[in-house]
Amino acid sequence: MVKGQSLPLILLKLTKNSEQGLSLTEILVSMMISSIVLALLAPLFLMSAAYRLNSLRAEQASAVASSEIDRVQTLMAKGVKKNETLGILPPVTDEQFDALNPPEATVTDRNDLTDSSKALELDYDGDGKADFLVQLFRNPGFDFDSGGKTKDQVAFFKMGVRVYSIAAKDNLANLDTSGELASTLFTNIKDQIEKPLAAINTEIIRGDSKLSLLKYKEYLENQ
Repeated sequence: MVKGQSLPLILLKLTKNSEQGLSLTEILVSMMISSIVLALLAPLFLMSAAYRLNSLRAEQASAVASSEIDRVQTLMAKGVKKNETLGILPPVTDEQFDALNPPEATVTDRNDLTDSSKALELDYDGDGKADFLVQLFRNPGFDFDSGGKTKDQVAFFKMGVRVYSIAAKDNLANLDTSGELASTLFTNIKDQIEKPLAAINTEIIRGDSKLSLLKYKEYLENQ
């Protein structure tokens, strides 16, 4: 026993010292466990963030494809001369859409889209840098051969749009030809540079002319 101190006082000090040492150990153990848990969860957080980013890109690509359809449909409603389609309507292809090859080159001006093997570099967010590659194409369709004001204007065609990530620009020679869309999963990053993020095929018709229905029936009869 220490001189001048009672037994209860000594035991109280020993107890306090033991509790302080135990608390420090608990903190160290907790920190170690937290580090291990974070290390295990980090890949999940990364995959989740990558999935959200890829999903956002896919949504943006779908918006680009839809806007191209809307743009062409609006122009068709105003009337497009069959010999004035360059830079206005998609280039014509005789290939079946599901067999059409991916783009082989890119351009920055719509007027340079002279055939379906070229894709337009598109700046989606307006930052001065291209975000997507847009491949546009259409079949020959039909033109109005009569009808006064509508004569020699484009009447109807089937149109296709494929939207690729700008990352595919450096991989044009290796683009996938299966027609499948890119996966948004983190584990399929390769898809983002090989497959389209969005694709739409639709029919475009000059709907304000009485002859449009006749031309559409003519198209269906030739299918």
